Amino acid sequence: LEPKAHKGAVQSEVWSPDGTKLASASYDKSVRIWDPRTGKLILTLEGHSSSVQSVAWSPDHTKLASASFDKTVVVWDWMLGEQIATLKGHTGPLTEAAWMHKDGSDSESRFRKGSRLLVSASDD
Repeated sequence: LEPKAHKGAVQSEVWSPDGTKLASASYDKSVRIWDPRTGKLILTLEGHSSSVQSVAWSPDHTKLASASFDKTVVVWDWMLGEQIATLKGHTGPLTEAAWMHKDGSDSESRFRKGSRLLVSASDD
């Protein structure tokens, strides 16, 4: 990856379901999407007011969710570079976001189309 593309420590990296992209979350309040074959930066997503701790691809590869110390999860249409939603409700900093499947497995398990639930974790 390009040296020093993030301006803060990288907290999370995750491959897209199809293996063609890599997303990284950082203390610099951004999510960056990379082409791992070339190491080039494709897109930077900005919108959090504090460090981004976790990033997760939707199983269909159309959305990203980012969890931040600003107590929000932002859902992104990464292809358009736009926020779809900002989810609020936690009273403490968020540490994790994951897409859940109908069978209850998380996004680290086998990817399946049809995921509709997004789960977040915090110390609250």
